[in-house]
Amino acid sequence: MTVDSRIALVTGAGAGIGAAIADRFESNGWTVVRTDVTIADRRHSLRSDVSSEGDWDRVAAYVAEHFGRLDVLVNNAGILKLGSIEETSLAAWNQVMAVNLSGVFLGCRSMLPILRKGVAASILNMSSITALRGSANQSAYSASKGGVLAFTQALAIELAGEGIRVNAICPGTTETPMVKDLIAARSTTGENSELHPLRRLGTVDDQAAAAAFLCGPEAGFITGVALRTYP
Repeated sequence: MTVDSRIALVTGAGAGIGAAIADRFESNGWTVVRTDVTIADRRHSLRSDVSSEGDWDRVAAYVAEHFGRLDVLVNNAGILKLGSIEETSLAAWNQVMAVNLSGVFLGCRSMLPILRKGVAASILNMSSITALRGSANQSAYSASKGGVLAFTQALAIELAGEGIRVNAICPGTTETPMVKDLIAARSTTGENSELHPLRRLGTVDDQAAAAAFLCGPEAGFITGVALRTYP
């Protein structure tokens, strides 16, 4: 298999970081299956809820039928619900966990049989800066992303003997639709940019470049890491 023949699946690929990762993979010559709860009608794009076991079964069947294998799985889909601990309902907590953490678990479990048929297969799970240092009014989100890190490290050890690499990215503040709404609720983009050592926010292309590296052949001996894409 050459790099140009890789088959990748990216969740949450309807916009933001997920769309940028899928575009970057395609620019490398890879074939990409995109999933999201709302997604444009394009080739190999599926509407799917990552918190649904049935939807994952359907996605796995699609990939198996069309390609017979999977080389790269990117678990990117996620949601953010703001609120203090007192304002966070159990329903909101459970929804964040279902999408951000259980969605990663279900994706890895569902796609593993066809990842085993891939060549130099790898999994990339999107975590967050909040998993490492927390953030006010984001307790559910921070906890879910911390869980993603622990799960990534455990799965990396579990699958190492099969040659399947498992890594994570912890993005800093990145200019996505979700983050722009968050910034608008807190302050201005300029103020947030000035607080960053590089004097700018991250871009979706910054994150896509990191994903392409970790999922590509140059990272063939890297597994179980959490790449911090912020200072």
